[in-house]
Amino acid sequence: MNFSETKLWFFAKIVKIEQESDSVKSFHLQFDDGKYVTPQPGQYVTVKTQIGDDIETREYSISSEFTDEYKEYRISVKRLENGKASNFIHDNLSVGDYLPITVPYGILKPAEVKETAPITFFVGGIGVTPTVSLIEYYLKQGNKV
Repeated sequence: MNFSETKLWFFAKIVKIEQESDSVKSFHLQFDDGKYVTPQPGQYVTVKTQIGDDIETREYSISSEFTDEYKEYRISVKRLENGKASNFIHDNLSVGDYLPITVPYGILKPAEVKETAPITFFVGGIGVTPTVSLIEYYLKQGNKV
């Protein structure tokens, strides 16, 4: 992986952008060297942007499953009315651009449940993004979600 000056930031290449709704875009991120820290369902990365003279950092949930066949991080960013970072990301980033991010972290992780146990999630708004990877995890395990 490529390190920035702080050795905390890795430069991920935007390989795809999807318009999910009027206010949400998903950004698919890959590393040129193919080295990843495998995220756990529910984790997130911190994204760093430079907007004029200001450095802005924001946390975005990984909104997709990460597998040996699907090696990329997808983050979904909601445009906020007065959101400095979210508006910059929506309006200025394109496929091929590099974005400084951290490795995945966070402690929202799947609870241990029997494979036959049904699971229900109650989420709303952009809060669905960390839940997507958890739902994919439980479905793959064989739970009814």
